Amino acid sequence: PVSDARLAFELPAEVSVTAVATNALGCTLQGSVVSCAPTALSAGASQSVVLTLAAGAAGSRTLRANVSASVGDPATGNNAAQAV
Repeated sequence: PVSDARLAFELPAEVSVTAVATNALGCTLQGSVVSCAPTALSAGASQSVVLTLAAGAAGSRTLRANVSASVGDPATGNNAAQAV
């Protein structure tokens, strides 16, 4: 388990956040990054975050998310994701 798992979403240009819904995390927006407060996670546990976004113009965008913690992670391959 970790006590300080952090989640960050990097927003593409011309995209703004209109709503953030989580089941337990406090998320904030600074510039183009949505950061969610440190939280405790047990091995195999998950947290949900739903972002409602608005694009300033038509076209596809890529949203990137990263999770990190102060302790080493033996499975770093699942700490980042992106959606287009």
